[in-house]
Amino acid sequence: MSESFDFNKPAIPLMEPEEFQRRIIGAMTQHLTHQPSPALLVAPTGAGKTFMLSQVLAKVCSERPTLWFWFTPYANLVGQTVLALDWIKELRLYAMSTERQRDHSNGDVLIANAQQVSSKSADRQVLKQVDDFSISVQGIVARARANKLKIGVVVDEAHIGLSSETEFGKFVKRLKPDSLVMATATPNDVKLNQFLAASGFGENKTFSVSRQEAVDALLNKEFIAAYVYRVSDEWKSLVDLQRTVLRQAWKKHCALKNLLVERGIQTVPLLLVQVGNGENTTREAFEFLTRECGVHPELIGEHTAQAPDPELMNTIAHDTSKEVLIFKEAAGTGFDAPRAFVLASTKPVTDKDYALQFVGRVMRVDQRVREITRTLEKQGKRLSDDLRTAYIYLANAAAQNGYQKAVTVLQGIKSSLEGETERLKRIKTRNGGPDIFTNRPTPQSSMLPEVDWDTTHGSKAETVANSTVDNAEAQSVGSNEVHPSAKIEAQAGRTTFVEEGQGLLFDGDIQPDWDDEETYVPPRLLKIPAKNRDDLRAAFNEIRLSLYPRNDGLPHFAPHLLTELRPSVVDLAKVVKRIAQRLEYSVADLNNALAAATGHTQAIEQRTELVTRQRAPDTKIVALIRREELHRQAKLVLLSTAQFEDADVRQFVQILTSRIQVDAESNGIAVMIDESERDRIYRDMAHDLVRMKADDVVALYHDAISQVVTSRETKSPLPDYMAFPSDLPLLPSAKNSYGVLPPRRNEDMPQVESFLVKEERQFLKHRQYHLRDESTIWVDGYNGTHAMYESENEFAKQLDEAEFVLWWHRNPDRADYGVAVVRPDSHLNFWPDFILCVRYYSEAEPTIRLADTKHDLKDAFKKSRREHKDYKKIIFLTKDNYNLYIVNDNGTKGAKVNSDLSVLRETLRRTDN
Repeated sequence: MSESFDFNKPAIPLMEPEEFQRRIIGAMTQHLTHQPSPALLVAPTGAGKTFMLSQVLAKVCSERPTLWFWFTPYANLVGQTVLALDWIKELRLYAMSTERQRDHSNGDVLIANAQQVSSKSADRQVLKQVDDFSISVQGIVARARANKLKIGVVVDEAHIGLSSETEFGKFVKRLKPDSLVMATATPNDVKLNQFLAASGFGENKTFSVSRQEAVDALLNKEFIAAYVYRVSDEWKSLVDLQRTVLRQAWKKHCALKNLLVERGIQTVPLLLVQVGNGENTTREAFEFLTRECGVHPELIGEHTAQAPDPELMNTIAHDTSKEVLIFKEAAGTGFDAPRAFVLASTKPVTDKDYALQFVGRVMRVDQRVREITRTLEKQGKRLSDDLRTAYIYLANAAAQNGYQKAVTVLQGIKSSLEGETERLKRIKTRNGGPDIFTNRPTPQSSMLPEVDWDTTHGSKAETVANSTVDNAEAQSVGSNEVHPSAKIEAQAGRTTFVEEGQGLLFDGDIQPDWDDEETYVPPRLLKIPAKNRDDLRAAFNEIRLSLYPRNDGLPHFAPHLLTELRPSVVDLAKVVKRIAQRLEYSVADLNNALAAATGHTQAIEQRTELVTRQRAPDTKIVALIRREELHRQAKLVLLSTAQFEDADVRQFVQILTSRIQVDAESNGIAVMIDESERDRIYRDMAHDLVRMKADDVVALYHDAISQVVTSRETKSPLPDYMAFPSDLPLLPSAKNSYGVLPPRRNEDMPQVESFLVKEERQFLKHRQYHLRDESTIWVDGYNGTHAMYESENEFAKQLDEAEFVLWWHRNPDRADYGVAVVRPDSHLNFWPDFILCVRYYSEAEPTIRLADTKHDLKDAFKKSRREHKDYKKIIFLTKDNYNLYIVNDNGTKGAKVNSDLSVLRETLRRTDN
């Protein structure tokens, strides 16, 4: 296909068909003028499908006057088609939506997007007459037939244009065309058959062009090379593959430009940059290319319009003052860019149809390259394979799948006379180079120089430590009912509830949140004088509450337990310094951190010739690092300790930065650091070390926290009594601290409100009572944090039977008498389910230990990373398939616990250090 045109403008060439094109044009014309069945043109992208179709239409019109309807799959391809056909004198083009004429003549072509006529809403506008100056499509067809014209339909890009096969087919059927022409690069038999059936046609006649024919005619580049990138796991989240791909693609573009100059070919190559859809994607690519790759801004053309503009795209593609064209996916189809050798895609492309469109942008061959190639062939020479290759750089390895599929289809376009379809081959390279997908016959090295640029430029509730709520603040009565014979008196700082001269005293710092203390008194309870414990129990019994006394007769039992306190702000400052000073790293760690701090690290570039699947040797390249992501990850590591705040993070990084500077200077690393960026680089090195040493940082933090955590007796002793509705009697327990099994969560707790009214349930709160005999009594009610699931209930029964267990206690959350463990990984404390007093063997001293039952092993792992200051390591257990197991330190299921709990006993003994 010889051409003669101004290369600086997207002008329409005057073309003579290639031999294979002449064959196709003649065969299709002969078929359409003598046969009623549809004609399907199957040809690779860049083989001149539109050109061949236009010639066929013109020749059919010369033999049989015809009005043509031409449909494209995308709206932007309508304008592109107009540009491609406008120079053909035998054809006159009209936009179907706005330029319909009442009397069309032979050679007229009405062009529309297929979706316009397959959509019901558009159908009313395009198919029907909407005003006195327009005419419906059916009216056009009727007038054409009256004027002895045949009706022809062209469906371009049929592989993607038939997304609504049946709807579009029904529209075509209403046209009743005499000729149906389809063109595709990737025939989809299912869609084509559905469309043909809906449009009333049977089998079609296929006219095929092989890719090799397009290559031999110098219309297609011979090779396709795809580059993908491999990054080690430690760098995956930091490497900016999108910017890396842009830089590598620009380097390839520059190398090709130099090679063209060396060969005396006056072609200015074009780098196509496909970015994802988004508000700033085009601008970000532009800024990176100009700022970090040194591309002059005037060399870059951008398609930033929301709607694709094919004329703009073609103008930029043909403007040799531009060497880069940045466009979004939506604008990535339908424009010709014969100068394009390299396509950089910064977003995943997995759909083969879209991928094929993008491949087509770099598959065409520039006219000057064609001329030089022909000259060399006449001399028995061959143009460099580097200039016969389309290069595709992919920011996401998954995107290669779409291009692999696309090129597989491309290679599958064979004429019926040709042999086996070429298969694609992926070549894995050594030493961390890129995977290369290519059809170059041998993995020969490229003639292009690979320039290496320096681009340094829990099930139970948990709460915050130190946030223990005063008993009074936790009380809630919630009633305004007034007992008719009650009044309130203030006596020596205590609130006395008096009825008929007899009183039950509450501690003065207990302030129930009653709405009106002047008028409200608790009903019923005050009817009975509370002189002593017996009176108190009787008073509770009057409102159907049983009191279960604390079992002080248990061996080695004490009502006060030891709980942990979170470190103060001063102690946390010590923790920060301790970790920053003790974090260990090697010289190799410093070098890796320097690579991250200077904005790049090593990646593997894998190049594969897509057509032959031959793989070139891997190449190590410099991959760019996202510094903001480096900072974010380091901060997340430090903040994950829960105690650190922004000020602590800054202090930590400052201390570590000072250490790094000293070590860098003493190990000769400092000489590689730009003095003007020294402070920033050392700081970034600290961030990277924190990220890479996250486990060590956390371990050091846990150790440091253990050093500053303190313990003290619980704010209150274990209650003298635990209260629970008398109508829900609790089962006895030989070794429980209150002689009973706590209520069952699913069976007992839901019934509490059924047996007690709101005013009575207030006495299930933790509260101190002052009796007339001058004694004070603490009473709490069993609530949800005391209640046990069935698996916990079974474990409690085993504790009663185990000989080594002296007593056990159900540890409630957030209670003043509860045992808390400071969690370094959370602002919340942790309250283990069970407190056990055990004696491992007869001569051993009794000791108090902690145990917790967990369904979530991950939660158990997190909480097991600290021991209680006094009660040592917490033992976690989990139930699986009716059996109880010890949870290992790494969060996995460990040894099975037997019925006598001897496995638990030995686990407790081994961890009693």
